[in-house]
Amino acid sequence: MSELDGLSLPSVAVHAGRTDLTDLGVHAVPIDLSTTAPLPDVSEARDILDGLIEGRPLPHGASTIYRRAWNPTVARFEQAVAALEGHVPGGTPLDVEGVAFASGMAATHAVILSRVAAGLPHVIAVRPLYGGTDAILETGLLGTTVTYAEPHEIGDHVTDRTGLVVLETPSNPTLELRDIADIVRQAGDVPVMIDNTFASPVLQQPLRHGATYSVHSATKYLGGHGDAMGVSSSPPRRWPSRCARSAPSWAASWIPSPRTSCCAASAPCSSACASSSAPPGRSPDGWPTSPPSRACSTPASPERIRTA
Repeated sequence: MSELDGLSLPSVAVHAGRTDLTDLGVHAVPIDLSTTAPLPDVSEARDILDGLIEGRPLPHGASTIYRRAWNPTVARFEQAVAALEGHVPGGTPLDVEGVAFASGMAATHAVILSRVAAGLPHVIAVRPLYGGTDAILETGLLGTTVTYAEPHEIGDHVTDRTGLVVLETPSNPTLELRDIADIVRQAGDVPVMIDNTFASPVLQQPLRHGATYSVHSATKYLGGHGDAMGVSSSPPRRWPSRCARSAPSWAASWIPSPRTSCCAASAPCSSACASSSAPPGRSPDGWPTSPPSRACSTPASPERIRTA
């Protein structure tokens, strides 16, 4: 039972990641800028780091080792986006987990590579897509083969090598809308990735319609100020480790920045819960005590408008 259960979506956006602040005696907590944490034991540190790279949760009270693998500030953001994506008005929240990356293309790469690594390199895509996503699919840079299809044709192109269906709705910048539930139905057992950047989880929650991944770029409505590029992919819990393990491996994780720290009430920044005893620097339930943040990163690929 979470303290966020039963709250309206606007209230979740305000309180996610901050439910422990009253117990901490603060309104805003300083962001964590440490690059490393003390190592209690070399062998223990190895086991913790291996677990983080593989996408396993950080053990309660364990050293966080290395911020590229896990950062308490970023963890708040991940939990917040997951809370918003999984919010069900008047119902039980979906079981969702967020994974933050340094850019939208980093998140997209992680999802695609996880399917290629599973031996399923065929991707079905619906245009128009964000230009960077379209480019890496069309060029086959990540070892994929792509079939571009109309929304009603998805089922006709699924093969035993199909690992992913990719679409953006509303599309950027044409704002074309797609029927997510119908595309999920056509895809069958094939995971569906929705670029939810333009709608944000406030207006659209793809996972409620059966999508496997909901990917956001913080340059648009998730951040809304044009000064952040961090992204979160919010799959149900059976999928996240396949993406999370790639973030520390190729420097795709967020690094908090004091210049771009964010606590705006309208922005979904983080989430946490409180209960009983916790180690220093954490809430009673073991969640990190740093505030939500944004990050700086290199620019994403330029947008290109494409039609099917």
